[in-house]
Amino acid sequence: MAWPISRLIIVIVMACLASLVLYGDVLDSFFVSDDFSIISKVRDHGPSGLWCTGGVFLRPFVSLSIAADLILWDLSPRGFHVHNVLIHGLCAFLTGMIAVGFGRRLGCGDHTSWTRIGLLAGLVFLVAPTHAAAVSWISARADLYATLFSLAALAAYLRGGAERSWRLVPPLLWALALACKESAATVPLLILAFELARRPKDDCSRAGLGDGLRRVAPWLVVFAAYVL
Repeated sequence: MAWPISRLIIVIVMACLASLVLYGDVLDSFFVSDDFSIISKVRDHGPSGLWCTGGVFLRPFVSLSIAADLILWDLSPRGFHVHNVLIHGLCAFLTGMIAVGFGRRLGCGDHTSWTRIGLLAGLVFLVAPTHAAAVSWISARADLYATLFSLAALAAYLRGGAERSWRLVPPLLWALALACKESAATVPLLILAFELARRPKDDCSRAGLGDGLRRVAPWLVVFAAYVL
């Protein structure tokens, strides 16, 4: 049973508010470390400044997000930090949705039990101290957005299953994750591991293999475009 849109919106708002409360001290912090270099490059050279001034990484979505912050907040650190904290809240929400999606796809347990597990998973992600640096540093926004779109791709895959109308959604979200950080390249491996774990060992039929190839084709196209 899927949640209604209104309830999802409420949960998203609650996750973002909880993130703001948890990282309230960060909102009054100034820029630190590489924040100064990254922000100055985008301010002086535009969104392409990060890879046109000696940068070795191609992360256009992150550059665009910083350019948007400069337009909205100029050089006020609070706006940049609020941006990071809200993204962290969205990641916590998606973590919970993935836990619920796993339960639904595996077909074990009831919806209420997996909903509770999803809430717990999201809460653990939200408060985990290992995320503090990524949330606090503007220069670590690549990690936040790569995580956000990677989790969104996984959640969309679990939500859509084999539905043709959903097949292009996860690869497109993965493309956005790759536009944030290279570590997102591992997402298809996670999906492959999940499919291998749930597929019967004796399912080696030609129809099954053909369906698998059709599912993986959009991912291969995205990866090829990224590498080239």
